[in-house]
Amino acid sequence: MYARALDEGLYPSAKKMSEALGVDLGNVGRYLALARLPADVLAAFGSPLDLQQRWAKNLTDSMQKNPDLVLSRARGLFGTTPRPAAAEVLKILTSEEGVVPNNPPPKAPVLVKGKGGQTGEIAYNPKKRSVSISLNGIDEKRLTEIEETIKALLS
Repeated sequence: MYARALDEGLYPSAKKMSEALGVDLGNVGRYLALARLPADVLAAFGSPLDLQQRWAKNLTDSMQKNPDLVLSRARGLFGTTPRPAAAEVLKILTSEEGVVPNNPPPKAPVLVKGKGGQTGEIAYNPKKRSVSISLNGIDEKRLTEIEETIKALLS
């Protein structure tokens, strides 16, 4: 309603509107931020009434950081039955993780067993987008071979 009132010129500014209506300017700003979100993001919620003003900063920050990811996640929620609760929709849309809903969670570390008691573990950290490799029982003479293999993977 606040956005429509401003768009239709009923008030010259959000400040004037908040004064005329006796509503805190911060609350008006948060509601306006929610109303200005892309239609796909708003449609991800079961109803616009499910949106809470306290979510405005998280949603707008997420849209500024990675709009393509947020929009992709929002569109992925359209056909979801039953639709997740509003708080869960917020969590999905604003998550820092690169995991889109319906994708499997990040892989658990891979354990590798080799000859002669050699073992290893390969782990992926999605937040840092890094891989760590831990090798046990490896002969020092094989370090050059390992280094060359990693260089080949990175080039």
